[in-house]
Amino acid sequence: MNQHKMYRVIKLIDLMKEKPRTVMAISRYLNVSERTVYRYFELFRSLEYNVNRDIYYKYYIENEEGK
Repeated sequence: MNQHKMYRVIKLIDLMKEKPRTVMAISRYLNVSERTVYRYFELFRSLEYNVNRDIYYKYYIENEEGK
């Protein structure tokens, strides 16, 4: 994984811990396709991050103390 991709992944983790966001908003923020965002979610799950989706289809990662 090159440095630019690593930077995006770290940025995405921070972004998703702030507040829930839609896949479209995340893809625009990172300037990647929506499919790439879903790939990042799969990467996070494989690293045992808890990627959640709320009833409005917004995704987030829970902080240690909860949402």
